[in-house]
Amino acid sequence: MPCQSGLITTRLDIAGPHSLNEPRRPNRKGATPLKLCAELGTIINWLAVDNPMHKRYQPRSGLTFCNVYVHDYCYLSGVYLPRVWWTPSGIKALRSGERVLPCYEESIDEQRVNDLWYWLHDFGLRFGWQQSRTLNNLQKEVNQGAVGIIVARHKQHEFSGHVAVVVPETKNHRAHRICGGQIIAPLQSQAGTVNFRYGTGKLNWWKDEKFAESGFWFHK
Repeated sequence: MPCQSGLITTRLDIAGPHSLNEPRRPNRKGATPLKLCAELGTIINWLAVDNPMHKRYQPRSGLTFCNVYVHDYCYLSGVYLPRVWWTPSGIKALRSGERVLPCYEESIDEQRVNDLWYWLHDFGLRFGWQQSRTLNNLQKEVNQGAVGIIVARHKQHEFSGHVAVVVPETKNHRAHRICGGQIIAPLQSQAGTVNFRYGTGKLNWWKDEKFAESGFWFHK
């Protein structure tokens, strides 16, 4: 989303289409799994999704902001997941070779979770996203410093799906495993009706009957 000169978007602001551009925000640039995971932990604690002062992520008026939180996490991690994306008319014009300026609610619009589901399937591979078949593989990649997400599309497009970040395990926070080491709930971080930095959430939440489809994705 184009940003006017001097406009600073912070965690204290109500969520909008702009990405965070606060000074001294953390990032992920490590060269080893240990360093990458440490940097992801710093990002989680800096975003502090459970801090009530961070209005950007707090539910209000029946709205939740899981998509905004996941975008911010990916953005600070150096991974592209759109907060805004081209509208159908904007894509049509681009494909015809026209020069299209990003104009809010004309050539670009905000991406809800259902939109992100389609975006990942249509464009994710081009931007480095890979789909994981299992939770064990997803958590393994994340524990090596990758960015991981679980996304579920609502059956009705006008209703929001849900997306959560899968985060590296720590000494104090672990995925939920059963006998044999099989993961049944990866370690997650989310905004939603309940916001938390670390947790395993409701078991198999992505299989809820209100969701049409779900998927596991990671970006190294």
